[in-house]
Amino acid sequence: MFDYGRKKASLREREAQLSQAKENLAKLIDEVELAVETAYNKLDRTQQMLKVSEEVVALRTESNRVMQQRVLQGPR
Repeated sequence: MFDYGRKKASLREREAQLSQAKENLAKLIDEVELAVETAYNKLDRTQQMLKVSEEVVALRTESNRVMQQRVLQGPR
């Protein structure tokens, strides 16, 4: 009978450990999901900034080309 009581106590301890492990896993999953979402958002913002930068460079290049043509053509 004493052995049964120890086994039952051991089982309760293992169940408590399992419960704690499940809670820890749930917290870890939440943290990983947040980190992944943050990384994707950062990547999206970076891609948007890159696109805008490329558009600005293209506009400046075209503006410089137009100015060079005007200079080469001289006064009208």
